[in-house]
Amino acid sequence: MAVPLNTCTTIEQHGVVRFLWAKNMAAKDIHKEMLAMYSEHCLSCQAIHNWVQKFSEGRTSIEDEQSVGRWRSPCQKRCNVSKTSSKQTGGSPSTL
Repeated sequence: MAVPLNTCTTIEQHGVVRFLWAKNMAAKDIHKEMLAMYSEHCLSCQAIHNWVQKFSEGRTSIEDEQSVGRWRSPCQKRCNVSKTSSKQTGGSPSTL
């Protein structure tokens, strides 16, 4: 009898998605199968669909890709929006 897995990693689940995809299983069926094992720890149906798409396009790695670009804090994003809006209106940057 199968025992639900209480601990897992997303990379582990990506490997399961790749394995089941290689067996020609549809994304919705992969999600249904994985949900029984991973319960609340399971990848979302959309995440599984995205990974199936990546594998269908030729991807072989199950690891997440590095983000491109520099990470910006919420404060930096607000400051950039403030500067942009002040240039458009011709006023000074608003205070937050």
